[in-house]
Amino acid sequence: MNSKLPVHEWWAVFFFASMLFVVGITTYFRAEPVNIKISDQIQIHCTGEVDHPGYHFVAPGTTLHELLPRVAPYSDSEPVGFSFSDVLKEGDKVRFKSTLVKVRIKGAVKRPVTLSLKKGALLRDSLEAIELCEDADVSKVQHREIKRNHQTITIPRQKSKNK
Repeated sequence: MNSKLPVHEWWAVFFFASMLFVVGITTYFRAEPVNIKISDQIQIHCTGEVDHPGYHFVAPGTTLHELLPRVAPYSDSEPVGFSFSDVLKEGDKVRFKSTLVKVRIKGAVKRPVTLSLKKGALLRDSLEAIELCEDADVSKVQHREIKRNHQTITIPRQKSKNK
């Protein structure tokens, strides 16, 4: 019993297999992509001054305030470009930035000091942390607003009345 196929039958098998291959490939590449939503959640990316940075998944309609327990921002940080009542959208990137700035106090002080103060605070709110000299004149600087990081405030001395 001879199991060899004649050449013309091999050509028929090759032609049939080739046609199946071509039809399969064209069908695969012409198919419309199917978007399957795996979850009813949206992805938010949090960075900066938080205990849990990274991607977080939340329900649509979640506000930034509702996300706070998950990301645990530091007590002195605030979101940049967002308010706490903003409704988050898919792909939002929320960065938390510290509201504290470094302020150097010098002049009529026993020893110059650098304080971490909240931006917008007044110097008078932090005078207890500064060792003032006896002739310090804080009346001229106590209402100074802390405006920027690495700000230097010089506390003047009282003018002597003996002249």
